[in-house]
Amino acid sequence: MVQQDERVLEAHHQAVAKALEVLEERYAQTRISTEARRTKVTTGNIAAAVFTHSTSWEAEPQLHSHCVVMNATQLADGRWFGLSNEAAIANQKLLGQIYQNELAVALKQQGYQIEPKAHGQFELAGYSLGLLKAFSTRRQQILKLIEEWEATGSENNRAMRETATLVLRKRRPKKVDEGLLQRGWNALIQLKGLELPELPKGIAPLAESSSSATSIIDVRVTG
Repeated sequence: MVQQDERVLEAHHQAVAKALEVLEERYAQTRISTEARRTKVTTGNIAAAVFTHSTSWEAEPQLHSHCVVMNATQLADGRWFGLSNEAAIANQKLLGQIYQNELAVALKQQGYQIEPKAHGQFELAGYSLGLLKAFSTRRQQILKLIEEWEATGSENNRAMRETATLVLRKRRPKKVDEGLLQRGWNALIQLKGLELPELPKGIAPLAESSSSATSIIDVRVTG
């Protein structure tokens, strides 16, 4: 977002689309009643809306998408039923890893160097830790609160992280002019004496990759 590389935005959209495709093909299910019993069937379709944001709650660069999946799915005969989301929830981690893998493949196509991290995540080579921290004050707030909870003996788990995120959430700031944000980000880099690496020239057009395996996709089932 700081360097305004549209290829990264396109790679992100491609990775989100792939994760949703897997969610739809594998985990879109509903329950139907037959004469014998009530059974669960895979429908292979969902109704979803994707909302892409470019900043965090602290107005820092943070490209991410919220994928809101409606509580509805359609059978082959045209009938609509409520979505059974147990399989999707059970495979949230896998969907996040699929997103990460698709994003990594797409970025490597554009010449970015990938540095693998734990849990299937990665960083881009050339971006210093100081640079990452300068634009991660929101993350630092969450980690600090989790550290305080751990000191009291609280268990460190997914629920703790989600709770910390909600506890620290402020009222979303009013919309800020994109140009003003860009100038502010560049000024911060100069103020801290940091440097951005050169953008890669690119290797090939973005293309569909074949992933089998997280940012993590935020999937919400409503209704």
